Amino acid sequence: MSEDDERITLTHGTGGQATRDLVSETLTAGFEDATDALVGLADFDDGAVLPIGEKNLVVTTDTHVVQPPFFPGGDIGRLAVSGTVNDLAVMGATDVRGLTSGVVIEANYPHEKLERIADSMAEACKEADAPVVSGDTKVMGNGELDGVTINTAGVGVADHVTPDSGLSPQDVLLVTNTIGEHGIALLAEREGIDFEADLESDVQPVNDLLAAALEAGGEAVTAMKDPTRAGLAGALNEMARKSEVGIEVTDERVPVTGDVTGAGELLGLDPYQIANEGVAILGVEPTAAEDVLEALRAHPKGQTPRPSAKPSTTITAESFSTPASATATCASRARKLFHESADDVSPAKHGRDGGALTVHELSIAQSLVEQAVDAADEHGAERIDRLELLVGEATHLNPDQLTFCVETVAAETPAAEAEVTVTSVSPEGVCDCGWSGQPAEIPDLPMAVPDLRCPECDSRLELTAGTECRLARISVPETANAT
Repeated sequence: MSEDDERITLTHGTGGQATRDLVSETLTAGFEDATDALVGLADFDDGAVLPIGEKNLVVTTDTHVVQPPFFPGGDIGRLAVSGTVNDLAVMGATDVRGLTSGVVIEANYPHEKLERIADSMAEACKEADAPVVSGDTKVMGNGELDGVTINTAGVGVADHVTPDSGLSPQDVLLVTNTIGEHGIALLAEREGIDFEADLESDVQPVNDLLAAALEAGGEAVTAMKDPTRAGLAGALNEMARKSEVGIEVTDERVPVTGDVTGAGELLGLDPYQIANEGVAILGVEPTAAEDVLEALRAHPKGQTPRPSAKPSTTITAESFSTPASATATCASRARKLFHESADDVSPAKHGRDGGALTVHELSIAQSLVEQAVDAADEHGAERIDRLELLVGEATHLNPDQLTFCVETVAAETPAAEAEVTVTSVSPEGVCDCGWSGQPAEIPDLPMAVPDLRCPECDSRLELTAGTECRLARISVPETANAT
């Protein structure tokens, strides 16, 4: 095992495959699951479900860190309450019985800011009808913590459980609100970007909205999930993988505002991959879809600026890894949102001026597969058994989503059955002052060249590693060829 393999990287916090591996192989490997749990630790859902008599007790916990702690539309306090309430709600527990609040504060943190956070938490609790029933407070030394960290746990009661693995072929997916607003608003505030648009976070508790949906649909609501860190794409990916179905997305039916789309185009960000904190995805049986959609739209929190004309997406019966029309649908959306050439595999080209060129995961995947097929043709191979990719951590590409895109576009090619592996490359940089090495931290600015600074003189670093995204090697029957 290399030294890099023994250290935690930012990739482990993206919510993708690296996160799942860390949790399953390290953090929970020694734990025993509750034997009577309907949804337990091994399910990696938004919460656990324990039967208590004729009721279902739902338990969840979440730790919240965000920079900046105050942003348009919310703050870390509202985020903490909303995040835990929504995790309970998408499991079916819209009746929240109680929350706990654990607050860790850095010494010298302004009391006025802490008071604002506490007031915001209280307001969100009233909105969700979710009382805080217990808590804990710790103070760390100056520099030992970045401001404030909040952990909230919650318990609720569900009459009908809605796990993210509950989808079936021909179910309909509904998206409750416009997507991408939280991530764009947070990024704009953090980076000081003025889009000349009224962008605010969507952070809100949606348990009352989902209660209305469950009242209208009952057990016909088969699955729910909140698309937080990895956005709509990540949530749909996870739901499809766990449910063992394919998902066909009709792009025009997914609610997204022009402001979010425009800001995403400027930054090279796909709205499907941007975080949300006040949105839920519902899987519904077709016979109840219109009733549930009507209930969502009748609720104040379901009235979006651009509501879908019909239920937002449909689920196909195809295999998860190769949904029948996923390539055509995703490719159309990628061409609409991105205008860079798919022939250029690098997700970020940069120089001293800091300019950046970004390319969507699907476009990257198309180019990688084309290269692999060409290399196989040169060696007379009719099948590719393995694709090995190198992806730099500074690109902020999601390895799990990139793998999914590669598997999707590889359908009906010699690489259709290939195993896809992604190796993360840690960033390394050099400075004019003579310093070289690994930067201490990568700013969380997805799909853009991060502004990394020299620890010695604070000048901008030139990255020598960590921005690559390339095909490192393919394996074909009876031989392996480096590309």
